[in-house]
Parts: sequence; structure tokens; C-alpha cells
Amino acid sequence: MTTVSAQPGSLSRPEQMRFARAAVAAQIKSLPGTLRARLRRVDSSALARESAPPDSALARDAERFVAEHYTTSLYNHCLRCWYFGDFFAQLEGHRYDPELLYISSLFHDIALTRQFRDQRPYACFAVEGADLAKAWLARNNADDALAANVAEVIAAHMDVHVPVGSGAGIETYLLHEAAHLDVAGTRASQVPSSYTRLVAGRHPRTGFARAFSDAMKYESLQRKASRAAVLWKVGMAIPINTNPLDSAAHR
Repeated sequence: MTTVSAQPGSLSRPEQMRFARAAVAAQIKSLPGTLRARLRRVDSSALARESAPPDSALARDAERFVAEHYTTSLYNHCLRCWYFGDFFAQLEGHRYDPELLYISSLFHDIALTRQFRDQRPYACFAVEGADLAKAWLARNNADDALAANVAEVIAAHMDVHVPVGSGAGIETYLLHEAAHLDVAGTRASQVPSSYTRLVAGRHPRTGFARAFSDAMKYESLQRKASRAAVLWKVGMAIPINTNPLDSAAHR
């Protein structure tokens, strides 16, 4: 019989406690910036240049594959993550691999879809999604290094922190920052409202907070030793439902 501790992505009880403490500390630290983003009357001074996603054959095939499985709200979230990841790269002067970031963005929530979410022995949807993406890339004759890097990027996106220079590739950091911005509003005060509106106009936020909350609640019930379950238990619903991007998109 497979134990929970043997499941990929499972956190032990001490690991869950450490992860919960780190998550709560991160939420508290982000509160001033989130409040500024909700109340601001003057836009961020950051400049944002819209960059088109890569248009390689592999990227187009990835788009078609994930679009068959995502709901509209989750698909739009994945596409917004590309734009926000690119924004943070511009803001901080990072050079990155566009195809790696884009395919990682497309696949990072694939294990939340009805087609894949109940597979076992995975204890974490991010780890499951990493393996699903890697397997899909292998079937589509992608470079082995690209497949491995995509898996690394996706597996880490539910971590509380992915510091620059931590040993992970810069794309891991960029997707992490983008996903946490789009879901919880982390670093929203650094993103110009005009850019938020542009991205939301292209890929609307309609229904996303509810859909993602439902997905995290489901994960917390089905995979109790996962990072998603811990985040949900310590109050993830609050930043999801008070995300400044939702109001900024309508200014």
C-alpha cells in the first residue's frame, strides 16, 4: 500500500508546519503593497512593453493541447502569467528563454483540470503538472533539456518563495512571481494599472477568483499533504478574493 509520504509532492507534518509559517509570513509582508495597489490614485511609474508570446510550432501545439482541457478562466490565467512573467523580466532586467517560460505558463495548472486532477500517486498538482508537461514534450519530440526545465519551473510555482539566484533558472522565478501576482495580487503595486487593463482586456479575469478558489478547495480535500492544501488552510481565499488586479482591470 502506498503511503502519503511516498507520494510525489507530499509534505510531512513538520514540513507542512514550516510551509504554513512561511506562507503566513509572506501574506503579512505583502499586505502593505496589496493595500497600496487597491488604494492607489497614481499609477506605478514602471514602464511595460507588451511582448508577444513565442510563435514556434511547439508553442502553438502546446496552446492547442492545453486549450482542450482548461476551462476558459484557467486558460486565461495561464496566458496572463506569460505577460506578467515577461513584465517582471523587463522590470528587473532579466534575460530569459521565451519558449521555456511560455510553455511552462501554459502547462502550470494542467493538473487542476478534470482530465488530470485525480491521478495518483501524486500528492501535489504542481508536481503532477510538471510530469504531465514533461511527458507531453517528450511525445512531441521536444529537446530533453527543455522538457526537464519546464518540469522544474512548473513544480516550483506553488512554493512560497523562489529567490533569484537560488539555483533555479530565471524562468522558475518569473513564473512563480507571475502566478502569485495573478492569483493573490502579490507585487500588484509594482504593475501599472494600464498594463493590468491591457492584459485583462486580452485575457479577461472574469470568473477566475471563484474558479481558482474552487480548485484549491478541492485540492485541499483530495491531497491533504500538498502545498495547495496548506495554503488553503492558512487563508489563501482571502488574497484570492481581494486581489487588486480585479479592481485595477476595471479602472
